Amino acid sequence: MLALSLQSCLGIGDNNGQFKSTSTGNNGNQIGINTTDQAVFKGKIYFTLDRNLYVVDGTRQLTQLTHGMEVRDPAVSPNGKWIAFIIHYKDYSDLAYMPSSGGKPIILRTGTGSYVPNPGFPPKSTHHWYFQPSWAADSDHLLFLSDIEKFYPKSIGVDAFLLDLMIFSISIHSPTAFQEVAYSTYGDGGLRDPSYRPKHGDQIVYTNYKYDSGTKTHQVIQLFHYFTG
Repeated sequence: MLALSLQSCLGIGDNNGQFKSTSTGNNGNQIGINTTDQAVFKGKIYFTLDRNLYVVDGTRQLTQLTHGMEVRDPAVSPNGKWIAFIIHYKDYSDLAYMPSSGGKPIILRTGTGSYVPNPGFPPKSTHHWYFQPSWAADSDHLLFLSDIEKFYPKSIGVDAFLLDLMIFSISIHSPTAFQEVAYSTYGDGGLRDPSYRPKHGDQIVYTNYKYDSGTKTHQVIQLFHYFTG
């Protein structure tokens, strides 16, 4: 936005007539694609628009990769072969991936569940949420956020309404198994933004949200560097 504003103020980079409209989907929506060489790039850019997943390449060829689903948090594998993302629903979300060129999504973990009556107490939900997949350097393992263990451990009495996300790891070749990577202190949001440290496959960084240990009323936000090995 700033670069475009400066170009306009300086009288350079006039964009009149430099965009082509590309139709997407059956609803006739249009996306403007810059046809000049002012922003030439190599490779591909993946992005979401109206919760659909798109890719545009260096030739400015635009391709819509998903239809009829609410896509969030796309992440391309280091080898460029896969793209992981979240499919969001009203009460839960799914962790999925597919070839980076497009295709049928493969569901790694589904959060579908149900609401369970709990007489005398708030109802319980067996739905789960998944967020923010992040690839390891091997393009096989993924970090992700989830409340998948919200009912454990039973001893601390954690309720379904406490959504404190923790970090887990999963292999796309063994989706039935997952591993806990980092735990949260429940009550203030949990963990966010997990990613592997570049060139250090045994280390991750993430943000931790918790209450202070004294009054337990003030939010403390910390950046963590964690060894997984």
